[in-house]
Amino acid sequence: MPTKNATEEQSLVLARVIASFMNTEGEHFYIGVNDKGYLTGLDQELRFAHNDSDVYLRSVNQNVIRLLGKKEDRDRYQAYIRCRLYEYEDGRLVLAFRVAPINEVVEVKGEVYTRSASSNLIKPVGNVADFVKLRHRQSWILFLRCRSFLRILVQNGMNIFLINVL
Repeated sequence: MPTKNATEEQSLVLARVIASFMNTEGEHFYIGVNDKGYLTGLDQELRFAHNDSDVYLRSVNQNVIRLLGKKEDRDRYQAYIRCRLYEYEDGRLVLAFRVAPINEVVEVKGEVYTRSASSNLIKPVGNVADFVKLRHRQSWILFLRCRSFLRILVQNGMNIFLINVL
């Protein structure tokens, strides 16, 4: 059975990953799948919750949210994070996260994390304001480019379908 310290460490790691995605472009990630993409399940993690998947899901969510930013921001941050358990035919469970980007800085214990490839990076505190301005500007540029691209496709008679995944 995992110890309290192990659970706190796992929550801290998850909070850093989630904050890094919120501070960059958002993303999906999974617990219960190894680095090669093979299903491993959540057997060890569920032991802490007495094999109750609902208790596990609630505790992961609560433990991670309490580590993000300031207390007054946490309810608002919840809207940017979705987690859901998926059960496969053999009974193994996977915890899927969908994290949306946010137009502000999300901290974990006073530190700001961003994402680069498959790593979380700590942003120097002095660069945070510049980082937010740059990211906001880049978001608008990307939005305008996508809008222009879609307009060109429509003008050329292309049918466009938007798909919302997870």
